[in-house]
Amino acid sequence: MDSLRQLKISDLQSMCDERESESLRLEFKVCDELKVGKEFHDRQGDLRTRQRDDVLADLTKDVTAFLNAAGGTIIYGIRESRSCARSLDRQAAFRSGSKLDDIRPEKVIDWLRAHVSPPPEVSVYQVFVDPGDPSPPWYLVVHIPQGLVAHMAKDYRFYKRVGNTSRPMEQYEVVDVMNRMRAAALDLRVRMNQGSPSESERWTDIGLSLSVTSRNFIASEYGAVKVTAASPVQFGAPHMGGLVSEGCLDRSTGLVLEGYNDVPHAQSVMIRWGADKGNVVFPGDWFDFYGRSLSIAVPAASMIPDPTYLLRTELFTTNSGSRGRLHVIRRRASTDEFEVVDVAESDHDAVFAAFWKTYHKAREKLRQ
Repeated sequence: MDSLRQLKISDLQSMCDERESESLRLEFKVCDELKVGKEFHDRQGDLRTRQRDDVLADLTKDVTAFLNAAGGTIIYGIRESRSCARSLDRQAAFRSGSKLDDIRPEKVIDWLRAHVSPPPEVSVYQVFVDPGDPSPPWYLVVHIPQGLVAHMAKDYRFYKRVGNTSRPMEQYEVVDVMNRMRAAALDLRVRMNQGSPSESERWTDIGLSLSVTSRNFIASEYGAVKVTAASPVQFGAPHMGGLVSEGCLDRSTGLVLEGYNDVPHAQSVMIRWGADKGNVVFPGDWFDFYGRSLSIAVPAASMIPDPTYLLRTELFTTNSGSRGRLHVIRRRASTDEFEVVDVAESDHDAVFAAFWKTYHKAREKLRQ
C-alpha cells in the first residue's frame, strides 16, 4: 500500500476483498475505538463504557509505536479478523450531527498534539463512504511518518511496532531513537558462500560474508559485529583469509533473547572495524571487510536432512542505533546447499521450536 497516496473508499473495499494483512506499517481499527461512551471489552474481558482516557491511551500508544518504528498508517473503519481486513465498519462509521460519532481529523490531531510528547506531525484525513451523499458518513486514515526522536504516549511509556502489534520499548531502544539525528543508523547484511564437505564428511564448511552500511548520512568510524552461533553450529578455521582465529572464540556464552531461555553451547566472535586502520562504514556503501568471510561448520545434509540452525548478530559502535538480529541457517529446497535467512520477531516461537528439534537430533547423530 502506498501510504503517501490519499486512500479512497474503493481502496478500503479492495483491502477487505483481498483480505490484506496488518503489518509493521499498517493497522486496522473499528470506528468505535475513537468514540467516548461506546461499550467495549477491556483487557480483563470486562464490559464497560469507553472513557476519554481509554480513547487517548489507545490512540497515543498506537501512534507513538509507529513514530518510534518506521512510520505507517492506521485506518479507522475496517473490521479485522486474525489481523486481516474483513469488512468495512459501515454501521459505526463516523457521522455529523452526533457528538458521539462526529470525530473529525482536526479533533484527532488536537488529541495527539496535547497527549503525545513531543507533539507529532501526522496527517489525518476523511474517506467518505458515499461521496455523492450530501452528508455522507466517513472513516479516518492516520498517516504517521517515522519520528526524528522518541515519542512518549499518554501513559508516559514509549512504544515500538513489532510485527502488527505495539509493545513497550527497552531503555536502550529509546536512547537509539533519540539519537536518530546524530547517530549512524547501521544495517548488517549476512550472506552465505557455497559450502563444501569437510574431511570427516560429517560436517559442511560455510563462509559467512558480512557487510555493514549506514542508512542515513552519518559515517561510523569505530564499531564491531558480534556473531553468536548456537550448537551444533561451530566456528571453523579462518576462511579465505579469515576474519577471526580460533583464539577469538568465546565458548562460554549462551544465545539469549528476551522471552526465551538461554540456548546452551553457543559460541561468539567479535569482528571490529576502525578509522585507525583505515576502515570506516560510510553511507551508501557496504563495507565487507575486504571480501573476507567468517568460517562456520554445520552438520552435513546427510546427517540432518531438514535443519534449523540459529545465528544472532549484533552491531556495536559509539554512535549507532542498531541492535541484535536473529537469523536461521537452513537447506535450500531440493538441494544440499544452505542459506541464511533473517527471522522476524513474530516468527521467533516457530523458529525456536524447529531449532530445538534440530538441536536434539544433532546431539544424537553426532554421538554415533
